[in-house]
Amino acid sequence: MSKMTLCFFVIRTCLVGAIRLYYAPMANPKNKHPKNVSGSFYCTDPDDKSGEGCIACNICYSGAPEFFAEDDSGNAYVKKQPLTPEEITLCEEQMDACPVSSIGKNG
Repeated sequence: MSKMTLCFFVIRTCLVGAIRLYYAPMANPKNKHPKNVSGSFYCTDPDDKSGEGCIACNICYSGAPEFFAEDDSGNAYVKKQPLTPEEITLCEEQMDACPVSSIGKNG
């Protein structure tokens, strides 16, 4: 790969990443799943009219089963809030991995 090609690839990758971060939808704090425990992390209700509700993909409750659970329909909710920096990082990873951005964090 030439230096010019590599430079273009890096710039393009950074721009696409920045655009994705800038335009990524966010979880709707006004439409939280009713089974969430109180705290900073939450999952949105699957009936969120803005289209940011859980789609029951199972990524979060498979990746962090200590903190996320599924209801009878397979939709996620937060069953325990993280306390340590490691636990918070794990929950933030699930938030980043959510394909529909239905995991949110206040604060």
